[in-house]
Amino acid sequence: MGKNGSRNMRNMRLRRVEKCSSALLMLIALIGVVVLIPCSAGAEELTFLASVDRTRVGLDDLFTLTVSISGTDVGGIGEPALPSLEEFEILGRNSSTSTQFSFVNGRMSSSKTIDFIYTLRATEVGTHTIAPVELEFRGEAYRSDPMTIEVVEGSIAGGGGQRGTPPSRRQYGAPMTATDIGDNLLIRATVDRRRAYVGEQITIAYALAARVPLTNLRYAQIPSYSGFWAEELYNAEELKFEQQIIDGKRYDVALLKRIALFPSAVGEFTLDPLQMHCDVRIRTGDSFFDIWGRTETFTIESNPVTIRVDPLPSENVPPEFAGSVGQFMFTVTTDKDRAKVGEAVNLDVKVSGSGNIKTLRVPELPPLTGIEQYEPEVEETSREVGGVLQGAKTNRYVLVPKREGSLEIGAMRFAYFDPGAESYRLLTTDPIVLDVQPGEVLLSSRTDMRSGVAMVGADIRHIKPDLPHLSRQGEDLYRNGAFIALQFLPLIALALGIAFRRHQDRMSQDLAYARLRRAHRLAQRRLKRARALVASGDVEEFHGAVSKALLGYVSDRLNRSAAGLTSTQLVDELRDRSTPEGTVSRLIEILAECDYGRFAPSRPSSEEMEATIARAEEAIVMMERGIRRG
Repeated sequence: MGKNGSRNMRNMRLRRVEKCSSALLMLIALIGVVVLIPCSAGAEELTFLASVDRTRVGLDDLFTLTVSISGTDVGGIGEPALPSLEEFEILGRNSSTSTQFSFVNGRMSSSKTIDFIYTLRATEVGTHTIAPVELEFRGEAYRSDPMTIEVVEGSIAGGGGQRGTPPSRRQYGAPMTATDIGDNLLIRATVDRRRAYVGEQITIAYALAARVPLTNLRYAQIPSYSGFWAEELYNAEELKFEQQIIDGKRYDVALLKRIALFPSAVGEFTLDPLQMHCDVRIRTGDSFFDIWGRTETFTIESNPVTIRVDPLPSENVPPEFAGSVGQFMFTVTTDKDRAKVGEAVNLDVKVSGSGNIKTLRVPELPPLTGIEQYEPEVEETSREVGGVLQGAKTNRYVLVPKREGSLEIGAMRFAYFDPGAESYRLLTTDPIVLDVQPGEVLLSSRTDMRSGVAMVGADIRHIKPDLPHLSRQGEDLYRNGAFIALQFLPLIALALGIAFRRHQDRMSQDLAYARLRRAHRLAQRRLKRARALVASGDVEEFHGAVSKALLGYVSDRLNRSAAGLTSTQLVDELRDRSTPEGTVSRLIEILAECDYGRFAPSRPSSEEMEATIARAEEAIVMMERGIRRG
């Protein structure tokens, strides 16, 4: 090969090396972009926390103050500025750094945590406050929360404790001992108010706070909230932990539940605790080989919460008040202000706002002249807005004018108690004038305006009763259907006797079956007693009798004890048996009406009490068809 050939070969190799180098440089640049872009995107996020491992120490004990700085870009950050620690002395200091990487939707992000750890010892007995720790980083100032330390004589450190170990190390390092669990694992129950009026919303939240790793969490007991109407606002399907400082200690905290409570009775109530089971890895220290510890199940419960419920004021109560508590708006609207005789008009009576929408009673229409009205369709909506239950309830009527002219729908009133203003409010709507023109639509008793089908006049050709009747003469007896049917009568009687005997045996042996069969009859007997109380005017006894009739009927159908059947359990039991939602809502609405009726300042009329009994009977009929036996 000549010199030119050798030179060409060298040039080809150089071009290959240059191409490989270019490709390698492009790959390195691409990796740098993938790594650096996510980091720079969150460069502004920084978390600054200060915590102590114990808030009660002895003069002979050591404890640690840990200042944690977390962020996506905390490189070159300086040591934070500690406050004046006159009642403490610093015996040692160190720091640690950790980096976490995560991939989300194919993109990598990183976060770095720097812990500045100080070992302290108290010099004076008493209750001392560690002032906020301060940090200045890239022109931004950060301050931690103050921490309170109680210092006593001697030493209170247990033999199983780890003196001077930062919380972060205790949480993810060696397992805890059983004596260390204490305040390291708890359920916090907090309420937005501890004193309220009957019917005023109280929001209670349950949060799990932990400083130890947990597994296999499950509920052990859910409070029954006796004396309250409970509406669930939030129920965690997946725990989302965030770091918080509680009493100077750093916890991982996750919200479990948030519930709206509406008191239905006056007095002081202590809510049942929320209980949970969870597994924690602990170290017994019994032997050298117990270095990894063992898993033990702990039961924890929320702190007690006491609520004082005051009665509604008895002065200046509007006659229209029916127990609604909250803040509401009241409107009455029609879909048209001009119609023809016989033409349907839709009218909506709507109450909206914040409060217990389930038990809200929408005012009924005043007497109408020249207008035929139909039973309303009820529409209900509710949602949580900033921890407050809001919604609306609408009664939608179909009105049919029966004569022409200007027909008036009188003004309507709705009264409620505003707990914020501690006074009653009365809302009044303007009268609605309907201009009715002559029309060609004919009305009859067979008209159903809501379905849009009208049967006018004699539009069906009836059977002619005057036609001659023909029958076969001299029919053989064995071909006579009635004669043949009589031959099976003894067999039918025998089958009925056997069935009745089995029914009697089952009634005496199967308690659930006996309660199921007697449920309707006993409910009617209890409602009969309630009807007798209408004449006496004993409102409290009347509503109690109606409530007992409904609860007794449901408990008999479900084979449950009526004494231990709460409203929440009742709803869960009915829904577990696939009871239609409309049936459940109707039952809850009547029970709530009875609860408010016993304590409401206003007294219902005899007609309203009879209407309550009629609705209770209707609810029993609906449940007769809707409840499936478990």
